Amino acid sequence: MNKLNINRDKWESSSEIYYEMVFKFSAFNHDSGTYRIFVEQKAVQTALLIDDEQYKTSDHFIFTLATVENLFIKAEDVIANAEEYKITYHAELGYPTQIVVDYNKSIADDESSRIVSELFRSSDTACTLEAKPARAFALSLAGQPDADVCDAVVYLEDGDYT
Repeated sequence: MNKLNINRDKWESSSEIYYEMVFKFSAFNHDSGTYRIFVEQKAVQTALLIDDEQYKTSDHFIFTLATVENLFIKAEDVIANAEEYKITYHAELGYPTQIVVDYNKSIADDESSRIVSELFRSSDTACTLEAKPARAFALSLAGQPDADVCDAVVYLEDGDYT
């Protein structure tokens, strides 16, 4: 538990309110797919299944699993109750990057894994807006693969955008 608490303290000291992560959940013979998760105020706001580019609604199970806070809760449960497990943490930020668990080695279908392969904090993103001639603009992002964390809303009208 000491390693978990040290890493939880690292994460909580970052005071991160908004973040985006790539998350994968698998259990025994079920692979749920890979999701791009957008979190605000410790709750999943949007979940995109990357494999088929489908957004999931808030009643989808991924909304209850995919926050750093829920990963810490799961890690606590695993440490207290599992016969075999492996938990790894991000070296700098402390969040769990992998939780692999087998609660009971004599039961064949209780294994599961949770993997965070990327996490982007809003504080790691620099957003700049540059006015261009003819009422156009350019949005530049540093350290972030898309504009969601910049709160950018773009309205387009009919026209030539080449």
